[in-house]
Amino acid sequence: MTVALSSVAFDSGRRPARFGGRFQRISLTIAWIWLAVLAFRALRA
Repeated sequence: MTVALSSVAFDSGRRPARFGGRFQRISLTIAWIWLAVLAFRALRA
């Protein structure tokens, strides 16, 4: 969902583009946390 929000923000006019980077960073942070949790669970199993 955050990837879609960043795409919309970058594709639209000038004003929402400043939020596109923020949405992009949020989505990358969520993805890294998700991967770290999966790796941690795999190591414990």
